[in-house]
Formats: sequence, structure tokens, C-alpha cells
Amino acid sequence: MTAWNSTIPPTSASGPVVRALRRALSDWGGDGTVYVGYSGGLDSTVLLHGAHALWPERVVAIHVNHGLQQAASAFDEHCRQQCERLGVVLRVHTANVPETGNTEAAARAARYGWFGQVVSKHDVLWLAHHRDDQVETLMLRLMQGRGFYGMPRSRLLLAGAASGLLQRPLLDLPRTMLRAYAADADLEWVEDPSNAELDKDRNWLRHRLLPELRERTSDLDESLLDALEQQRYLELGLLQALGGEPHRVSVASLPEDRKAAVQALRVWLSSRSQLLPRTAALEDFAAQLGAPSDRQPLLTLGGGNSLRRYGGYVHLVHALPELESHYPMALPGQLTLPHGEVRVLGATDGFHPEGPVRVELVGAHPGSRIRCRGKHHAVRGLLQAARVPPWQRNDYPLLLDDRGPLAVPGIAHRDHGGAAGPLFDASWHQHAQLR
Repeated sequence: MTAWNSTIPPTSASGPVVRALRRALSDWGGDGTVYVGYSGGLDSTVLLHGAHALWPERVVAIHVNHGLQQAASAFDEHCRQQCERLGVVLRVHTANVPETGNTEAAARAARYGWFGQVVSKHDVLWLAHHRDDQVETLMLRLMQGRGFYGMPRSRLLLAGAASGLLQRPLLDLPRTMLRAYAADADLEWVEDPSNAELDKDRNWLRHRLLPELRERTSDLDESLLDALEQQRYLELGLLQALGGEPHRVSVASLPEDRKAAVQALRVWLSSRSQLLPRTAALEDFAAQLGAPSDRQPLLTLGGGNSLRRYGGYVHLVHALPELESHYPMALPGQLTLPHGEVRVLGATDGFHPEGPVRVELVGAHPGSRIRCRGKHHAVRGLLQAARVPPWQRNDYPLLLDDRGPLAVPGIAHRDHGGAAGPLFDASWHQHAQLR
């Protein structure tokens, strides 16, 4: 791992932040880019300043403009000015968030969706959540009937081995320490006016309920966080019992008791996704897990993501990136698609193309058939027999030439009938985080 700057002499104000960031770098142990989620507010300003001081050559700031406030363009400009002053690269993304419905959930899904595209498996994303945020999150989720659980200090940004890591280095520090750092470093930040709107539950908690509770119970935060730590140990044991697959959990491994199964699903999902449904929605989904195999229970999570049951497993299904209608392909070779990779190699027993080869998606060819093993087979029937989950079948790649369907990669290929010329075999490797 590239060494970070260990010569920064921390002051009494900056010391806790510097130590927390060094610990996060050590826990990560990677050698890629440190991306810092930068809104321009106090918390992310402190995080960006500290990260740049420790590892200036590897830090990139990323800022999302959700377009939901009139001041959004002013926030963008502030972030640009501050990054220029620090000498930090800034990447800005304008999200398309609908102004109707649950805009906060839609904005969160858009934000994390972009983060997942930017941060590779070699990188880490730092977010500036602190201890006060954690207490608010605990209280808010209790109010919303979503259970007692907080934000993890670290997790994979997406499910799967190809995902980058998400860390919250400041999660153990109160906001007063971040303010002290900002004052000591003479930092500039912007205040989001929406943070004062008391019609939002989190703001009401922050400005009304929690101050009153803390006045009556001086150790409120410590009590809540101690309870959360005990809960984490219980959840760790449960996750070990459920197994370590990143994108699915066996229905048979879930507790027989319905309510216990709901909590097990919530723990498993929260360890792998930011998209957490209400307890009532999970209860309804869990009630369908014992339905006949021809049923397909589904729970939408937002942003095109979902929970689905298939083949004795509950699958966490991520939204697919945008796909083209067709992709030309030279043989032999590899073709990287947004959701996986088609590989075609020479073979002693395989298919013989007639004319240029292209890759299209099965969904664009309803009712398509291919002659293989001496008979004509429906392509969808081959996918079903190969246990390809239903939600993956429309977007499964199909190789075609001048005669039509040539191969279903990894499953079947058209009989070559003794035709002269090279023979090939095709395989399909879907990205792990999209399974």
C-alpha cells in the first residue's frame, strides 16, 4: 500500500480526526483511490481536508447534485472552489431525481448508484457520517418501524467481489470534534437550508426531540450506542449461520419462526445493501417464501433493486446498467458488456459461424429457437433448464449470425453439421454484484 503522510503533527483539535482517518486507511489496506463524498457541508469538508492532508496524491472528491434545491448550483460552485484551493480532483454528477414520491429515497438510490459506478474494487469511498448521525439514524429507524440497527463502519458498496469498499471513518466521533477541527484548520463550508426544515423527521429529531431527551438523560447517546454494539455481536453470529454468499441466502437457513426469519433477512440485507424496506414489507415477503415453486415472490427496494425468491434462495437483485440493442463481436475474443463478459474461444467441438457475429439480448428475440443436439429448442426453455433466474433471462446474451441464433453462451450452441472452418465455444460470466 502506498504510504500516507504520517508526519502531520495533530493538534488537540485535529488529533481525533487524524487518528480516525489513519485507522480507516489501515483497516482498508488498499492501494487505489480514496474517494470522498463531498457535499460542501461541515462534516464532509472536515473529512476531505483530513484525507487530503494524509494522502494527497490519491484523494478524489465526488459531489452529487440532486437538483432538488435552488441552491444546488451554488453548492457545486463552492465545492469546485474549495477543491481548487486544496488541489483535489473533483467529480460532479447531476442526478435525475423525480420531484414526486419519496424524493429522499430516490435521491439516496441515485447517489449510491453513481457511487457504485465510480468506485472500483481497488478503491474505497469515505462518507462523513459521525456519531450524532448514528444516534439520529437509530431513533429514526425505530420511529419508522424498521428495527434497531445503525450504519456500519464499513461494508461493500455493492454486493460481490468486484465492489469497492465503503467506510465511515468518523462514525465514532461526535460532531463537536468535527467543529473543533474545522475551526482549528480555518475551513469554509456551506449550510444546507433544508437541514432546518422541521417537517422532515430527521430534522425534527435533531432539533427538537433529541435535545429534550438529552436534557433528561445525559448519557442517552452512550446508552443507545452500547445497545447497538451488543446488537452487532448477535448479528455477526447470525450472519455466520446464514452463510457467506454475497448475493443470496438459502431459504432453508432462515429460522422457521416467521418473525425471526424477518429479522434474519433484515440483518443479512443490511450487511449488503443500503436499501432497507420497512419491517411490514419484509414480513409480507417472508410470508410468501413457502409458496409453491412456480410463484416468484418479489420485494422492491428502490432504484430498480429487489429481493426475489428462486431455486430455494432469496436473491438480492441489483438494477442492471443500460444495455445496447446489439454488439458486434470478432471471433475468437472477449466482449465486455455492462453486466458481464462474453468469451469465445476456439474449440474441437463447437459452433461454426456463417457471416458476421453479433451479440444481442434474449429479450429482443421472443420465441427464438436454436437447433442443438439434433433438435430444435426454445432459447427460453434452455435458460430455464440451466436454472438461469427469470430476471436474468431477458438480458442474457445471445450470439447470432446470418442464419439466426448461433449460441446461448455457456448453455448451448447450434449444431455445425460438419461444416468446414473453425469451431468455437462461448461462455458467459455475469458480474458478481449483478447476480
